[in-house]
Amino acid sequence: MKIDYTGRQTEIPPEVRRVAEHKLAKVAKLLPSVTRAHVILTADKRRQVAEVSVHSRQLDLAAVGVSTNQRLSIASAIDKLIRQVV
Repeated sequence: MKIDYTGRQTEIPPEVRRVAEHKLAKVAKLLPSVTRAHVILTADKRRQVAEVSVHSRQLDLAAVGVSTNQRLSIASAIDKLIRQVV
C-alpha cells in the first residue's frame, strides 16, 4: 500500500507518520485490496484536522478527524475508516 502525506500550514513529523502507518495497517488487514492511502493534515489556529482517504479496487473511503493534537486527529480519522470497513 502506498501512503501519500500532505501537510497544509504544517510539517508532518516522523512520529505522526508512524502512527498513521500503524493504524492504516489495520485497515489493510480488514480490506486486503487497499492500493493507496492519502493523509492530509491541516493546521488551523488551535485545531489539527486530519483527512484520510483510502482507495481500493472495490470502494473508496474517506474520514475526517479534528482535535488539538495531530496524532489524536489521525487516530480518530482512521478509527472512523475502520468502522466504515466493518
